[in-house]
Amino acid sequence: MRQRERKVMARLTAARPPELAGDAAPEPAVRRRELAQALRRTSDHQGVEVTSNAPRRGRRGWGAGLVSAAVAAAVAVAVLPADGSGSGADPGARPGAGPGTEDGAEVGNDVLLAAAAALERVRGERRGAYWFQEESRGELHRVTGAGGTPYVVDERTTTRRWVARTKEDHWSDQTDMGTRPATAQDARAWRAAGSPRTWKVPGGGSLRHRAGGLLQRDAPGGGWDVEPIGALGPGDLRDLPTQAGALLERVRAATKQKYRAPDDVVSWIVTTTLVNLAVHLPSGTELRAAAYRALAESPGVRSLGAVKDRSGRPGRGVAVPESGGLTELRIVFDAKTGAPLGTLTVAVRDHDGWAKGAVVRYTTSVAQRWTDTAPPFDDDWSDRAAFPTGGPGRPDVTAPAASSVD
Repeated sequence: MRQRERKVMARLTAARPPELAGDAAPEPAVRRRELAQALRRTSDHQGVEVTSNAPRRGRRGWGAGLVSAAVAAAVAVAVLPADGSGSGADPGARPGAGPGTEDGAEVGNDVLLAAAAALERVRGERRGAYWFQEESRGELHRVTGAGGTPYVVDERTTTRRWVARTKEDHWSDQTDMGTRPATAQDARAWRAAGSPRTWKVPGGGSLRHRAGGLLQRDAPGGGWDVEPIGALGPGDLRDLPTQAGALLERVRAATKQKYRAPDDVVSWIVTTTLVNLAVHLPSGTELRAAAYRALAESPGVRSLGAVKDRSGRPGRGVAVPESGGLTELRIVFDAKTGAPLGTLTVAVRDHDGWAKGAVVRYTTSVAQRWTDTAPPFDDDWSDRAAFPTGGPGRPDVTAPAASSVD
């Protein structure tokens, strides 16, 4: 675990912008941006060791320890609700501001609350032996084409997770789906550049057009089974309350106790944890609805009205401000069922070559369901090209006979 933590910290140090070098405590805005970069890199590349040749700069003091703690907040750990029906929504009026509009428009809180109510209207679902969830992720990169003209490519991965209904056991795997031009316009620029099969990206990394196949898989008993999410461990998650107010207080209290960070950082770690519970983790109906309601308490949440996810599916969306002030997270819900369709991370101002309104990364929910089909593996494995030291699981495992994912 110590070796993995050192590797994570080295990766974060390499990603640290120049203004963060030195020994002085960072300004609040710089501190928030550093934290946002740390969480983004970890949550968007779960289980993938990202290497960089960028100069490594260090700074003693507050930053390193808290970034290490913040990284834990973005680690995706499978969550299973208790077998019972749960305690449901908070009784009485919703917490926070009363119902209404902002300048005649639907407010973000109401979108989240409507999605929570829609989730709870789905009754009588048959519970299988495992909860299964599959999610596609994309990270967009600007690359240089013919004549120096930039275009955008989409680095794609797929993550699958299973969690046992009657135990705390969970499984996951991640597959490299290859990198492709992001849009039809980008595809034309790619062909004009000679249809390259590899790209260099800032920081010294590279991308491949060819799908790399299975990157890692984790089964019960492996190295990732003890990973926390924020201040909570896997054993805590099963017992999380399904009342929004109690859930918010539990996450907030645990975060304050563990990290002892400034209030603005605590608030952002709490929000990130709630987003993971609401969208990315197989949380089940009761806990997910509670996370929606707790997330509605986050400051700055606003409605986007009718929107589409990255795959084009229609829904209703909310925007949640992100730390650093350069991007916002847009969550898209199915208007009928309340289920999360995916997220879009969108630039809210011009920065690093991205224009305001540009999508810089996304997630898309592919499947969420109960199943009696067991996970197709029972051991850990990692691609040694992606994980030279053995990856997130046991370092002495060997490659499986076939690494394809069905």
